[in-house]
Amino acid sequence: MMIPLIDAYLREIIQDRLKFLKNNPQFIEQIFGTLGTKTTLKSFKDFIVNKDIKVLIGFPREPQSLPCYSIMVAGEQETPLGLGDNIDDYEEEWDDEDMSTQYVIDGIDMDSMYRIECWSDNGDLTSYMYTILKYCLLSSRVKMLKDGFKLPKLTGTDLEPVPDYIPVFVYRRALMISFRFENLFFDDDGTMIGEGEYQLPVNADIDDVNVVQSSYNTD
Repeated sequence: MMIPLIDAYLREIIQDRLKFLKNNPQFIEQIFGTLGTKTTLKSFKDFIVNKDIKVLIGFPREPQSLPCYSIMVAGEQETPLGLGDNIDDYEEEWDDEDMSTQYVIDGIDMDSMYRIECWSDNGDLTSYMYTILKYCLLSSRVKMLKDGFKLPKLTGTDLEPVPDYIPVFVYRRALMISFRFENLFFDDDGTMIGEGEYQLPVNADIDDVNVVQSSYNTD
């Protein structure tokens, strides 16, 4: 991937896991462990099966959006690379159908944190949604690692009433996920491989390399 749309990626993960629970509701009680015997959990399981929890990018703008998960960027920062960290990372065989193999590509690592808020008009429902959200992200960790997201880590906050945001009294709770990932980009104005100032032509071989030997002697 080049510069990934992380918020869209997280939305896809959450939607996929919610769809799984909707089709396999027997797993919901297992997620909550010993708390799965509470009477309110049955109502929540029915809610997951019969209702849709929206997954939004950005703040919900109207009461009809509730209940929902709201995905926002909490912060991003470039990670300095060590000497040699970026060597040979992006070498691929030339492919006439793939621009990424024809042009010089550079890259950086970014440390990012995304804040995913659970919004509803009921405190218990928001707390249940928070636990389900945690399941969605934890159960997708292997996928995230395979997709190039390094060092994923979760942190969370307590329940926060939001009485003045919209006409409905809102309860929200946030789960933050942080990770490191690559951002790849075309060098300068699109330098083709083999045409850079310090590059050999694409079809060059060992016979095109002129090695000059020098020595340093002291008397």
